[in-house]
Amino acid sequence: MLISDRMLLKVIVLGDSGVGKTSLMNQYVYNRFNKQYKATIGADFVTKELHIDDKLVTLQIWDTAGQERFHSLGVAFYRGADCCVLVYDVNIQKTFETLQTWHEEFLKQADPSEPENFPFVLLGNKVDTNGGCDRAVSEQTAREWCALKGNIPYFETSAKENYNVDEAFLCVAETALASEHQPQDVNEMCFERIPTTISETDPQERSCACSVTVRILLQSIKMLHPCCQAMILWLLWQRLMPMLKKTKDLQNNLRYKVPHNQDFENGGEVVQGYKGPREADVIVNT
Repeated sequence: MLISDRMLLKVIVLGDSGVGKTSLMNQYVYNRFNKQYKATIGADFVTKELHIDDKLVTLQIWDTAGQERFHSLGVAFYRGADCCVLVYDVNIQKTFETLQTWHEEFLKQADPSEPENFPFVLLGNKVDTNGGCDRAVSEQTAREWCALKGNIPYFETSAKENYNVDEAFLCVAETALASEHQPQDVNEMCFERIPTTISETDPQERSCACSVTVRILLQSIKMLHPCCQAMILWLLWQRLMPMLKKTKDLQNNLRYKVPHNQDFENGGEVVQGYKGPREADVIVNT
């Protein structure tokens, strides 16, 4: 297959916290389900390759945090999207009611050229809960909402039981390809600016955007021609070598002389009566 036949589709998954966005993605890409809930911080993404109409399509699926405090990151993460997946919990009415807000917020921040034609897909998740007895939103209500939004595709899913997950994301890819919005060719990928500061209090949140940026870079290098990969890796190595040398020099500068029998502080601990040679190199723990 020629590299020109490879396409990259950026998909954004939106919805309230706890509706199962991460679980759906993990089930689709890794075929696994984790019962333990862990809220997404900032944003993350996974990729999966599939063949559609003789094209090798790479889905870059972005998992976004549902918490209100992360909504300001939308401009950076939504830009360049080819399709948006809205997810709600069929057992919680509020998650369905906020779909309108997610829909409007995405169009506002992503700012597509033709917002009325931008492709959306709606997923009603957790249909397996208690055998469906706890259901708060009917399928008919969801389909009526989709009709008002231009007959967007609708799927009822269960990440836990792997029900309709593959079918839903296949529809996502096909809908994105069929839309007038042109997907990115892997040879023309550009990296949008990802904010490097998310929170001033939580180190995990601060590192989120940086780690995502690194993963985008590595994933993109993987998709390039081997010759391009070799050139990029060589350039990165040339840049890293001076940095490694500076780190080694810094470590060497931490060595200093300690007179015989003199007390000194080592990483907050006082070491008394050094019994080594008259003068000895001592490395301070930092």
